[in-house]
Amino acid sequence: VRVGWTGVAGATQYRIRVLNTEAGTEETFTVPGDQTTFDLENLKEGVSYALSLTALVGSRVGNPVSVTIRAESVGNVGDLRVQDLGSGQIRLVWTGVTGATGYRVIVRNTLDGTEQSELLSGDRTSIDLSDLVPGVTYTITVTMLAGSREGSPSTINIRTEEIVVPVSTVLGLRVLETGSDRVRIGWTGNPHATGYKVTWRGSDDRVFSQILARNASSYLIVGLREGEGYRVGLSSLA
Repeated sequence: VRVGWTGVAGATQYRIRVLNTEAGTEETFTVPGDQTTFDLENLKEGVSYALSLTALVGSRVGNPVSVTIRAESVGNVGDLRVQDLGSGQIRLVWTGVTGATGYRVIVRNTLDGTEQSELLSGDRTSIDLSDLVPGVTYTITVTMLAGSREGSPSTINIRTEEIVVPVSTVLGLRVLETGSDRVRIGWTGNPHATGYKVTWRGSDDRVFSQILARNASSYLIVGLREGEGYRVGLSSLA
């Protein structure tokens, strides 16, 4: 909460006392005489606070002015949803919150753990996210900002679409080397691919996969059981 007042001529300091009327605890703050606003932080929602402001002119102390405020909850982003979804981009929309001064959007790639953050103005209710990896799940949080206060983040999990081109028609998959518990495969790159997906399956039908970057041309599969046959597949993502 930001409080403000009309300055007193010649004031050298202002003393601000903040009393939590519920817990009975008190804090005192001192600000310079040319300051006429103060941000109260870490207030508890739904609790009333008694504020006392006193002007100091040198060694002289003025009469305190008192006011009571109640810390209200900050609104949260509502109806967070995807409006348009593609292989490498999405449009995210939400219902705006009255009094919002901004929104913080955090996009986390659950595959490699990388995060991107962007601050938007308070009149925004959508964002276009591009350069996303196809076939990957992203956790996206949108938090409403009101000055120095933040609402609770709203979260959504989104998986980008995966466009698969059969490897047999565009790539030359081959075995480059083998070991007791590993095999390295290689292929000829597809200039139109945005990435590659390697899959392998053992005799127990458990399927494993790995997404690779567009410049990859080989991959080492490890952790294989010696003596067991595996089916290995490769798809390019476009």
